[in-house]
Amino acid sequence: MNEQQQIRDAVIKLEVKMESMSDSMAAMAEAVTKLSDMRFEVLELRKDVGVLVNKMDKHEEDIEKLQQKQLILEKAQAQNTYVISKIEIFWTAIIAGAGTFLWWLVKN
Repeated sequence: MNEQQQIRDAVIKLEVKMESMSDSMAAMAEAVTKLSDMRFEVLELRKDVGVLVNKMDKHEEDIEKLQQKQLILEKAQAQNTYVISKIEIFWTAIIAGAGTFLWWLVKN
């Protein structure tokens, strides 16, 4: 009877260990599932980051184009300022000459 009791106790211990192993395996399966879900989330994040990087590159290109246009506009504005100053000098000379001519006519 003692031998049967020992076998029975060993079987009970084995069942308890198998239950704990089953719980551990279930926990491991959940962890693996969570890890695979996290992996897919990380892949989605990588795709999103890739899209954002491409958008940033496009924005940088647009900014560079705008800077080039700004430089062209500033150069044209500088040239226009030069031309306008020459026109102002020309009209000032004409007005001064006309005034001098009228003064000369009045005197003579």
